[in-house]
Amino acid sequence: MKICTLFTSLLLSISAVYADSFLDDFGRGETFYSSMGGTIGDGWVNAADSNQWKISGDRLFLEARRSPAILFCNQVKTISGAGQQFSVSAEVSIGISNGWAGIVFNYQDSSNFYCLRFKAGSRSYQLLAKIKGKWVILQSANDALTLFKVNTGYLLSVSSEDACEFYFTITGVDESLILNPVCNAVDSYSHFMEGYAGCYSQIADQATNPDVVFDNFKVEVRPVGPRKKVTFIADDDDVEYQILQKQTISSVWSVTPVGFAFETVSNFQFVVFYDENRQMTAGQRMLGSTEWTFQKLPSFLEWDSHNYIEMALDSNGFIHISGNMHVVPLVYFRSSKPYDVRSLEEINRMTGEREQRCTYPKFLKGPGGELIFNYRDGHSGNGDQIYNVYNDKTRTWTRLIDQPLAAGLGARNAYFVDPVLGPDGWFHITWVWRETYECDTNHDLSYARSKDLVHWETASGIPIDLPILVNTPGVVVDPVPVHGGILNGNGKIGFDSKNRVVLAYHKFDESGKTQLYNARLEDGGWKIYQTSDWDYRWYFAGGGCIVSKVKIGPVALVDGELQQSFYHAKEGSGIFVLDEGTLKPVGVRKSRQWPMETRSVRSDFSGMQVKTITNRRDDIDYLLRWETLPAYRDIERPKPWPAPSALDVYKIRISKK
Repeated sequence: MKICTLFTSLLLSISAVYADSFLDDFGRGETFYSSMGGTIGDGWVNAADSNQWKISGDRLFLEARRSPAILFCNQVKTISGAGQQFSVSAEVSIGISNGWAGIVFNYQDSSNFYCLRFKAGSRSYQLLAKIKGKWVILQSANDALTLFKVNTGYLLSVSSEDACEFYFTITGVDESLILNPVCNAVDSYSHFMEGYAGCYSQIADQATNPDVVFDNFKVEVRPVGPRKKVTFIADDDDVEYQILQKQTISSVWSVTPVGFAFETVSNFQFVVFYDENRQMTAGQRMLGSTEWTFQKLPSFLEWDSHNYIEMALDSNGFIHISGNMHVVPLVYFRSSKPYDVRSLEEINRMTGEREQRCTYPKFLKGPGGELIFNYRDGHSGNGDQIYNVYNDKTRTWTRLIDQPLAAGLGARNAYFVDPVLGPDGWFHITWVWRETYECDTNHDLSYARSKDLVHWETASGIPIDLPILVNTPGVVVDPVPVHGGILNGNGKIGFDSKNRVVLAYHKFDESGKTQLYNARLEDGGWKIYQTSDWDYRWYFAGGGCIVSKVKIGPVALVDGELQQSFYHAKEGSGIFVLDEGTLKPVGVRKSRQWPMETRSVRSDFSGMQVKTITNRRDDIDYLLRWETLPAYRDIERPKPWPAPSALDVYKIRISKK
């Protein structure tokens, strides 16, 4: 039969790689492998001699004596990452109800390996890691499309394109669909990067001496393919950057990556950051001055990269700061004097209601310039979106909407891209729903619009009853399923030359690869365009902040071109120039970059990255720069730690060459 594999060519330039494969259809005479018998063929190793394996009728049988039983092939090592990709597949049949069997890969020894298995007489399947003799569940479900029958063959296949990222299929030997359609798992700790592959069985009832049958065992290891050549469009209007001023204003914590706040308002510049002792600190200066005034605030960062800082100034110049929150009581500071960080006071209260489990603070300006604050009340998989509005005269907060904008009803939560005021005069908002704290349970890209952030409607103009629920009609743009490759933060809002709304997001294509899609609102309905043609699959899972391997920007009209920025772990970064009719790239421009001095890592500590925030005032750009380690799933990073990083402010002028 046809062996199903999920190989793709990754886009890396590598050296010193090899390709190898092993296929055994067991088409030979009857042979036994046990402590008293011979081998069943070159390269096969029995992990426990008390288990008897045999070949009969061109198939491999296990008559279990000890559980679990593993027979592995030491002819080819599977390698995950480091310029290699692999696939393992085999046909498996179980001769007893409630018995588990499958395949192993990255096998180190009998206490350390990965295993894909299913249970006969159920709809259960699992992808597991056995770590020092203990099972760790990477993916487990009871939702196979049909019951796994006893004495029926199923084809199991696992492949990997990146370090400890796996996707797998289970199909009938007649190629009928069993899973829907591809499952995925990530071992975020990357326990085993290589090892051997083989056959596996774990049968609880030994008395019946059931047969477990294997056939057409196949393992392949391939080098990553050559990097695709990309033709860049020459920039006729290249610019040059002139650094007018550089100033180090503080030292900051560099172990936990987290967002800072940086604003230029009136004749002042403001910054809020975590200092080298992790204490939230606000600073300000007059533009043109090198003298900064700082104010320490009673809030300290721990290990959570969700705990970014937000800052805004109201119409009277009073400073508002919120942040360092991930499902904790509201953290909120406000100045008692305009444009004065020294007068910041800890308030930690707005309306006093639903302020005990706050996350994702965001300040924005309403249609009349009023200050609005939104946040999530709850946690991943169980949260509601709350909106407050500030009264400049009374200096008090009230609810903008007397109920949540979106509610998960205790079963899920919506992850929003915050409202964007479009050239059409509407506020546009997008979101995805998430079922649990695990990021691969995001689904259903959705959309709504409003003139006043209070009354909302669908893309076709139908009013929406609040709160928005998962089954609210007319809001779904693309019904991307759970495990479909869409991540919170997707749905970037842009506009084409006709001011039509375009939503940018990534998801898996039909072959399971990660692609950039753009959905455009055309004549009251959504038309979905696949923009990229990448040969790579990024699968993400689990909780905590993850390291992004694909980032996309909204479409934007720039100098008469419809452009869209992207970052891709294998393709690099650039700017697609899009055909406005098809939203397909007609070329790629190089991303404009700040001067080398600002973007080069200075620390000699391994893994450090540069972080920046920019403000623009007239023809001058201000750039806030620091260095930090990448995300670490919001847990304490073991020592050694890098030294604190310099927090620099640059004043830069951009001009045409």
